[in-house]
Amino acid sequence: MNKFTKASIASGAAIALLLGGAGTLAYWNDSATVNAGIVTAGELSLESTGSAVWKVNNQTITDPATFRIVPGDTLVLEQPLHVIAKGDNLKADLHIDYNSLVDVPRNAQGNTLGMDILNAGNPSFAFAAGGLSAAQYTVTSDQAYGIPTQTLSITPGAGGVDGVVTAIVTFTFPSGSGNGTMDAQLDLSKIGLIFQQTA
Repeated sequence: MNKFTKASIASGAAIALLLGGAGTLAYWNDSATVNAGIVTAGELSLESTGSAVWKVNNQTITDPATFRIVPGDTLVLEQPLHVIAKGDNLKADLHIDYNSLVDVPRNAQGNTLGMDILNAGNPSFAFAAGGLSAAQYTVTSDQAYGIPTQTLSITPGAGGVDGVVTAIVTFTFPSGSGNGTMDAQLDLSKIGLIFQQTA
């Protein structure tokens, strides 16, 4: 076998090796995984924490169920709320559930102090956000059914928010209220709060 023949045979063997068995063409290939890390969703949460605090004429009362208010008294209810807001691009608003205000019982012949009496008492709903960083929230004023309210807008950013804010309800038992309000009750238990993503 001459040199040319040997070279031709060697080349043919190399081609056969590259082509693989059965005469099919097999391209080279490889694989790898993407080192992208893990993406985690944020969180939005609101719940009452601790007991509500009642004050009458700036004096804390220990048991509102046994305290008897009279016309001219100013009542303040403070309810701590634990808020969690996590999401780099999250924006969320905390405010009174305006629809719940219509569910506050109306005056029922001295049995219940309702919206009519409540409105006459210059009520207001507000928030104190001392538990949050000032850079993470703004407060805007609004009205619902003629009642001044506030909206607490939270922008947690990369650091997130996990703290306590306080919902504050202020109400004055109107001076000059008639005898029909004796032994009446003001039921605020149906007033709700909404914490909702806006962006």
